[in-house]
Amino acid sequence: MIESSEVAVVLLAAGQSRRFGAGDKLAHDYQGRPLVTHAAEMLGAVPFGRHIAVVNHQRRDDLPAWLEQVINEQPERGLGSSLALGVTRAIDSCAVEIRACLVMLGDMPLVPRAHIDALLAAFDRNDPKARLGTRLDNKVVVPAIFGEDYFPALKALDGDVGARELLQGAHGLSCDPRYLRDFDYPQDFAQGD
Repeated sequence: MIESSEVAVVLLAAGQSRRFGAGDKLAHDYQGRPLVTHAAEMLGAVPFGRHIAVVNHQRRDDLPAWLEQVINEQPERGLGSSLALGVTRAIDSCAVEIRACLVMLGDMPLVPRAHIDALLAAFDRNDPKARLGTRLDNKVVVPAIFGEDYFPALKALDGDVGARELLQGAHGLSCDPRYLRDFDYPQDFAQGD
């Protein structure tokens, strides 16, 4: 188990919404508010040591003020570059000791707090090589937590792969797959939850 105060959360919200079509999918209305606020507010209910959101080009007005925003000036470089920026900010300029990073996507509004709590409870705080993700089908995906031995690799990421390679061979906790949907297309919003 790891205390949430020893974990920095990095919410990735710098995507270019290419598959969505016109507009910013993260600003699109879902259940009466912008899509990205669902994940942000759920994560805000957990007393993490640091709350970081990586955004593209400019600050997002639809994110809570307590969420520290890091701007990815080159979001076209992909998810990996956003993750590297977020982890770098979370680790390099933090007054509290951060032993792990939790990674979450801004377009996954249905992930329940109970799943985040389960990840924290199952994570081995004494193992800096620990990594724990979420099992979806036969893969391990985000939300995921990485111990401090993974910080250099996370900070060096680039391209559109994100943490996928770092999660290969990792243990994954089960979560109802309905909660792990990311919203990429306009019809995803119409399907509801």
